[in-house]
Amino acid sequence: KEELTVERFLAPLRPFGVDDPEYAKHLSLDFLERTTRKTRLMEGAKELLDYLKPRYRMHILSNGFSEIQYKKINNSGLARYFDKIILSEEAGINKPHPDMFTYALKNTNSRR
Repeated sequence: KEELTVERFLAPLRPFGVDDPEYAKHLSLDFLERTTRKTRLMEGAKELLDYLKPRYRMHILSNGFSEIQYKKINNSGLARYFDKIILSEEAGINKPHPDMFTYALKNTNSRR
């Protein structure tokens, strides 16, 4: 996780002669902190969720980092719409690996 956090900012900087892991880490931490405050949803998203919630069991399945995803979901007011939030970091499996979807189906008592 730590390596990914730094590398995803370091890799695009290298072609410009910037190879500073500490700077990349700073950028990453700043980005992650800012993303938790980005709560604007697509137009019509809440209305659609209001319609779907009483009719379906809904879940979130994400590869995002746990500490960030929970903040984003809660800060945007989306948590109340979903029965379960399943994160690859907690499951130990990343999408699109089929085992992640099997894990999600089992954890939500769902079927294919």
